[in-house]
Amino acid sequence: MLVPVLLLMFLGVVEFARMMWMQASLQAAVETAARCLSIGSCSNAQQTVDTQMASYGYAAAQATVSQSTPSCGYQVSATLPFTFVVPQLFPWNPTLSALSCYPPQS
Repeated sequence: MLVPVLLLMFLGVVEFARMMWMQASLQAAVETAARCLSIGSCSNAQQTVDTQMASYGYAAAQATVSQSTPSCGYQVSATLPFTFVVPQLFPWNPTLSALSCYPPQS
């Protein structure tokens, strides 16, 4: 009687841990892209984020990236749809987002 409840709790913890890991990976990729643009070692934020996300084991085409140059410098933002492994437990699909801004380097 207790096993199904414990199994559901375990699956919930695993799913949310995976979502948080993916969020941290997306944030790291966006920060890398913004820094790369800032120091001038790359010219395409989408390609940089795709490369970083692929190194974490995600499909490169999953992230949607936008880059701009507001007052803070080089700003890169990305969104990534997240799907749960067990969609019956969680009936929604959140979209993860990350934003990073680096000033231009001289």
